[in-house]
Formats: sequence, C-alpha cells, structure tokens
Amino acid sequence: MRVKCNRLISQGTLQDIKNSPWVTLDKEYVVFALVIEPRRGVHIFISTEHYHEPGFFSITGFEMISQNIPSSWITVVENINGDKVITMLPRSWNYETFFEEVEDGNLKAVELFNLEAKKMYREEGLV
Repeated sequence: MRVKCNRLISQGTLQDIKNSPWVTLDKEYVVFALVIEPRRGVHIFISTEHYHEPGFFSITGFEMISQNIPSSWITVVENINGDKVITMLPRSWNYETFFEEVEDGNLKAVELFNLEAKKMYREEGLV
C-alpha cells in the first residue's frame, strides 16, 4: 500500500502548512500500518523524512496510490473507550507496546520493523 503527499498539514490542527520536517510534498510513501478510529479518523504509519523515523499521520493530505494490502497484515478490531478501533498491521507487530518500542529504539522492535518494511517495499516493487 502506498500514498502520495498532496498537501502539507499540521497533524495537530489539520490546517495547511508551508513546510514539514516529516513529509515531503509530492513524495510517495509505503504504508506500514493503518488505524481507523471513529473520533480521530484514518491514520497511516509511514517512514518520515526526519531520519527515516516511522510515525503515524492523518491520511488527510495524502492520496492513495496503491491499495495492495501487504501479505503480512492482519486486521485487529478493539473496543477502546467505547469505540471500535480497526488496526491493520503485520502480525509480528501486534502487541501492545510495539510502536512505543520502535520510537524508543528498542532493538527487537526496530529489527521487526525493518524486516516487515523490507517485505512491504518488495511487495510494492520498490526494491
């Protein structure tokens, strides 16, 4: 699954901004995970321009380029604060602290991230 950044927006306000240290206008990104929440909308987990650190971004401002769902993805439906939250992600990432561990640089989580990211790039024909 790939998206293209068509608008630069503030992740806090969803208002247009002139530049971003995280994403580049007109650049395509592989989507590593997807979260759908009734109150917050759809968020994608992509590699950023900031040292290629991955992060979640509102899909607002992005255009879907490829809707191919990676072969390693599973769909998880959880009830969080009374809302059904749908998460699509690699099976090996499906544990409560995965995204925090990647952000913190935990070696096991970063290794899992890199392994799955390579598979997704390959499936998108980008490697």
